[in-house]
Amino acid sequence: MAQSSVRIMGYQPKSVSQTGRSARRLHLQRRPSLDGLERRELMTIGGGLDPKTGILTISGTGSSEVVRVDYGTKLEGSRSVVDRSMIEVAMSTDGGWQVNRSFNASEVKHIIFNGKAGNDYFDNKTGIPQSLARTTGTVSTSLLDGVPTNSMPNQAPVGVYTVGTTGDVNVDYLYCGAGYRGQLAMFSLTGMESFTPGTSAYNQEAARRALSGSTLGHVVIAAQTDKAKFSSSLPWEGNLNTGNRTYKGIQTVEMTPGDRFAFMLVPNGTVRDVFNNPAAGGALTPLYSIPDANPYRVTSQLLAAQAADLDGHGSLFAFEDLRLDGSSDRDYNDLIFQVTGARGTQPYVKDVQSAAKDITSTPIFAEIVDYAAEQQAADAESTVGKWSSGVGVVAADGRLGIDYLFDGGGYVGEVAVFSLQGMTSLTPGSPEFIKEAARRALSNTVLGRVVISDGTEGARTSEKLTWESNFNAGSYKGIKTFEMTPGDSFGTMLVPSGTVWEVFSKPNNLDPKKRPLFSMPEANPISPTYGADQLAALSFDGTTFGFEDIGLTTNKSDRDFNDIVFRFIGATMSAPDLNAVANSAKNFLKTTQAPRILA
Repeated sequence: MAQSSVRIMGYQPKSVSQTGRSARRLHLQRRPSLDGLERRELMTIGGGLDPKTGILTISGTGSSEVVRVDYGTKLEGSRSVVDRSMIEVAMSTDGGWQVNRSFNASEVKHIIFNGKAGNDYFDNKTGIPQSLARTTGTVSTSLLDGVPTNSMPNQAPVGVYTVGTTGDVNVDYLYCGAGYRGQLAMFSLTGMESFTPGTSAYNQEAARRALSGSTLGHVVIAAQTDKAKFSSSLPWEGNLNTGNRTYKGIQTVEMTPGDRFAFMLVPNGTVRDVFNNPAAGGALTPLYSIPDANPYRVTSQLLAAQAADLDGHGSLFAFEDLRLDGSSDRDYNDLIFQVTGARGTQPYVKDVQSAAKDITSTPIFAEIVDYAAEQQAADAESTVGKWSSGVGVVAADGRLGIDYLFDGGGYVGEVAVFSLQGMTSLTPGSPEFIKEAARRALSNTVLGRVVISDGTEGARTSEKLTWESNFNAGSYKGIKTFEMTPGDSFGTMLVPSGTVWEVFSKPNNLDPKKRPLFSMPEANPISPTYGADQLAALSFDGTTFGFEDIGLTTNKSDRDFNDIVFRFIGATMSAPDLNAVANSAKNFLKTTQAPRILA
């Protein structure tokens, strides 16, 4: 990566101190860290965190920058946990992530990224609303929460939900904190760009799609007849989940895999009322998960969060049923619902709620969150299996890229990716599991493919390390991009000294050198000393990894985790940090060659 700098508008240059490494995994992403990185002073100039508006402006000053905004961390005993009271702005340097500035999270209401030029990448890990303001040049590969910015110009993807690979979206009505009796509906965003958000035509089209009961949309909660699962009185209001209504359980509707949709709440009425009279005012005016679609303009306060994320996992949400520019009490408990089979982006509730009406501090909230966590875990396990790490997630556009960065192994093998959907019935690591993984990899479809063939291609960089020779040979083929299913969960396997075809042909009688090693530790032979993690993370953004090509159950493995080093583009994956699993005498990241290889 070219040396560059980032401007956090409103501050003067400041040196950065080292902080400890966080091992937290959130949405299969890795947090910024300073462990083992070079110190670097980053420029901070301009006009920016405006205390009146709460707008934090971040401007790039060079090409190929990677800038991240995330919550801070703090220690509780010996454990590092998320600190949502702080916002950290970090930038990727030659050696890794460097924190540039911390802010009080309660003061940051909106984030604006200014791309300078080249292949800038801005990544917002918070639930704070965001937008992109381009200056000169292009931002050809920028993503905001996984959505390409050029596909949503001038609109942040707040309030947008992405359907998973099965197409089944589950909605569970969990809490009613409103005296109103309205309806919640979902509608596909495909083709909605031809309608101006906030207009009567937009309202009517959203209602039409919701009423279709098809992949275009559904009415999922009708508070006139549906009862929420949980009931309670709160310090500021009584129990409103009353009347002759029935809890209907989890409602499953069919949508198009990979499609994006939004939610619409009719506060006190029906979706049919909106369709019949889309210009109706008062409690019949629909409110949306998407800020720009709401019946008021985003002002300098930029608190257009009619819906909020209650647990930070993109699954448990709450709607505020009164307009935020009106008499809303901002308690975000009027309609609480869980979504599985899809993932959404909303501001975190602590950042938008009234401090005097904090639903998260109540006993009933703990019950709701515990129940929601069980449903989230069951949903994940039913589709991809229960893996501790090593699971990748394909971005919304379905295009997955792979870049072969370094060959640090004497073996000549192959790396493949394969979809994990539908593999829960197979025992991890069994011949049946291995054969199915190989079959998918050989299909050259969205189910999987071979992505690196060490015998016919070379890595991007050739280097000799202090403990081994330069093993790289062949022509570097550049970044290879192919199609997978948007939102799909996938695994990675390395055939150390052989081909995927050999694995498929003889899964029951494999030479130890040909036995595939997987990114998911549960599919590998387990060493009582070193565990079963054959893949390690070499970066903190969930994109760059190194395989160890000899099983950890043998004493021949040197545990340098640099035998095949690669980077994903268009996907992220969880894996243990290299520092946690590597042989300390052969820690690849501590070499002088690592910055050049990973640049």
